[in-house]
Amino acid sequence: LSRDPLLRSAETNLRRATRSSTHFCPSTHPTVVVAARFRREEHEREREMGMGRRTTLLLPVAALFTFLCCAHVARAQVPIPSRFDGFVYGVGAPSRWDSIVVDAFFDPLCPDSKDAWPDLRRAVEHYSPRVSLTVHPFALPYHDNSFVACRALHIADKLNASATYPLLELFFKYQDRYYNRPTRELSRASIVGKIAKLAAKAIGHNSSAIESGFEDLSTGMATRISFKYACSRGVIGTPSFFVNGFPLPDGGSAIDYHKWKSIIDPLLKNDLSPDGFPNPRYSIRFNTELIPVLAVDGGLKKKALRGWKEDEMEIMGKTGAVPSLRSALLFLALSCCCFHLGAAQVPIPAKYDGFVYQVGAPPGEGSVVVEAFFDPLCPDSRDAWPPLRRVIHEYSPRVFLVVHPFPLPYHDNSFFSCRALHIANKLNKSTTYPLLEIFFKYQEKLYNSPTHKMSRESVIQHVVDLAVEAVGNSSRSALENGFEDRRSDMAARISFKYGCSRGVVGTPFFFVNGFPLPDAGDALDYGQWRGIIDPLLSENSRVREIHPSM
Repeated sequence: LSRDPLLRSAETNLRRATRSSTHFCPSTHPTVVVAARFRREEHEREREMGMGRRTTLLLPVAALFTFLCCAHVARAQVPIPSRFDGFVYGVGAPSRWDSIVVDAFFDPLCPDSKDAWPDLRRAVEHYSPRVSLTVHPFALPYHDNSFVACRALHIADKLNASATYPLLELFFKYQDRYYNRPTRELSRASIVGKIAKLAAKAIGHNSSAIESGFEDLSTGMATRISFKYACSRGVIGTPSFFVNGFPLPDGGSAIDYHKWKSIIDPLLKNDLSPDGFPNPRYSIRFNTELIPVLAVDGGLKKKALRGWKEDEMEIMGKTGAVPSLRSALLFLALSCCCFHLGAAQVPIPAKYDGFVYQVGAPPGEGSVVVEAFFDPLCPDSRDAWPPLRRVIHEYSPRVFLVVHPFPLPYHDNSFFSCRALHIANKLNKSTTYPLLEIFFKYQEKLYNSPTHKMSRESVIQHVVDLAVEAVGNSSRSALENGFEDRRSDMAARISFKYGCSRGVVGTPFFFVNGFPLPDAGDALDYGQWRGIIDPLLSENSRVREIHPSM
């Protein structure tokens, strides 16, 4: 443990948190660099005090792992907002499920965010309404006044939603006034006063009304939620961009107008294709150069780590010398980076992933969004469906559901069933959920054991036989041909990769307004769903009563 009593206490608490973690995967967290710096700064303080010593491998790595565990556990502890995070650009903007969706994470006081905005705005306005934009404020902690600026955006959105983007542009225009150095001698109250005066120009209210917004706890919570939401998506700098839920590479760098066109144009060609499947010819794949760190029987594939010393490759149960702290941290850093950058290598689909569950009227702007990741051959997904369906029917259109098929690799025939859902959705969208329910009903027929001796072709035929019950016997040949179409395979792969990019580790897995629910892999009963949704709807009603124009 650390000699510093505060750090020692923190490490003890982190170890306690680790014991309660049931879903820990260090490679999904890019926070390893922060953890390494945490340990390095402590070691440098010890050297300055004449206490420098060689740190053993066990304790630093243990601290690192507990830090990552805590980061994972904390993700489930953030409050679920009553609305999906972010500020939608434009009046009458299209639904995020009916257009190409760009999510931009901006820090109002970040120079790169400022540089990225004009070209992004130009592209969105050029392609509207086929492209929609949502900006999420992400306060970088090393910009002293960024959180205040982000909070001002939430206050503006609450007082006059049409003023949110004009205020963002004012921040960009006068950004240098709020940099760290010019405001170093100013108090927080002075900063708030200055930002309130700037915001008044955009909002049309006097600055006292805006300063009152800084006294409202709900605006502080909204700004925290925006930050936590970005963290849950793996955002580590600004600007960061996602297109249809998938991250673009080179996070932290501006993208010019021509680059935006090169990203969007192929997706629009996909969207206009008559068969509705992602076309591999137009799929965008980012071939980022990565160091392929691969686990093999508890060790490392040697050729994946060219340049490492022989003893540094003998890790996790292999023989040889124990690696240095630097080597261990480098290994973990490479693992985390490979996961994070690998998300940018998957093709961006032409539309947001998932099957919309349509019940009656279309959802309103303030609807609560539930996203469910289901494996059609998972017993827990089957058990989770009836209470979720009941809740959606009772609360529609105030609650909106999208199901993402997520084939678990240890269910041998799951990918075929997910692929069948995509084929059915292409042939007739109204048959997608009836087919999902048929898979749930006859799930045992496609379990591993009953199909253990069946060929893939026989299993596919069995899947087609089930799909015919939902789609209709006249579509049998179309269903069979769908399994010969590479694009249905691509669509099912994209669903799986999208689930991975969201941190899904099992099914069922639920998100509400973009935030994950705890207890992944367990079904929620009707009472639990009501306990989650009722407070969110009550909050939405309260906000509408206070601000009828929202």
